Amino acid sequence: MVHHSPPRRYSGYLLGSAAAVSIMLLPIAYAAGWFADMGQVRPVLTELNKAQQQTIQQQRILAAGPPTGSPTECHVALGAFHVTLSWAKVPLATSYIIYRAGGTQSFSHASNIGQVSQPTREISFVDNTVAPGHSYTYWVAASNAAGQGPMTPAFTVHTFLTWQAIFHTGAQSATTSTAEAWTQGGMGLLPKTVIKTTPIVWHVGNQFYSPFLFTPEANKSTWLTRRWTTWSLYDCSLQIVRAIKGIALLSAKPTLPFLKSLNLGPWTPQDLAIWYNGGSWQEAIVTPTSPIYPAESLILNRYGQAVALTSPHGSTVALYKESTPQAVTEQVRR
Repeated sequence: MVHHSPPRRYSGYLLGSAAAVSIMLLPIAYAAGWFADMGQVRPVLTELNKAQQQTIQQQRILAAGPPTGSPTECHVALGAFHVTLSWAKVPLATSYIIYRAGGTQSFSHASNIGQVSQPTREISFVDNTVAPGHSYTYWVAASNAAGQGPMTPAFTVHTFLTWQAIFHTGAQSATTSTAEAWTQGGMGLLPKTVIKTTPIVWHVGNQFYSPFLFTPEANKSTWLTRRWTTWSLYDCSLQIVRAIKGIALLSAKPTLPFLKSLNLGPWTPQDLAIWYNGGSWQEAIVTPTSPIYPAESLILNRYGQAVALTSPHGSTVALYKESTPQAVTEQVRR
């Protein structure tokens, strides 16, 4: 006898389950597609909204006209190879135009060297096309879509020298002198003896200075021993006019017009100290607030001008009358 089993219905169950799952997934797939479409549409809507806002803003600017005021609170920060301009934000301005002329030339010789657009309260522009030791004149004007507003008054700046140029300028103002301390005993009957030194003499502001002074005993004579001193430079006699904190102020007879004389100037944010030691020149960058300066040095600012001298004990003698220990910042006000 042959037994026949009833047909299996698994395939039907599978088909039914698949259909149910498909029905359940349809809303999810629709939602995923909707979100995907929105992900593509949302950036477009955002850009359209920005463009619309910019158009509205531009229409307002055109209706209001160009900026009516020029930039104020203008400041300049200098370097050897850069000039940084900064100023306060101007109402209605969307950008600022910078003009520059060489030296102290008028605006007719100026050219547009840049344009900046910054939303911050303080705007700045860096001019990296300047050369060391040169003068430049700048103007800044605010502008918008309606046009350009009035310009700032002209302000002229002078870029710093390079450290190497400052060093050579200072070294050229120095020369070696001959200081002699003489002694003759035996009421002038014994031979003369001499002690020679070769102190550095700086030619600054058409004056001669040296960080050297004879000891008080060098010129004190007794009934038995005579003592005196001589000081010369290129066969010209040097006389001590007075001593200032260990620095000798000298006068030359006759004068020495061929020697380079340094101009005087104020402190700058960083300065250069140079001095002669051990047969060679030394240098160090210092600041107006440095606690200690190298002894027997000349301090020059970033323009190669003499600011101060230091004594063998490190005392500082300011050479510039209005010299104060503060950074120099040029400022232009309306």
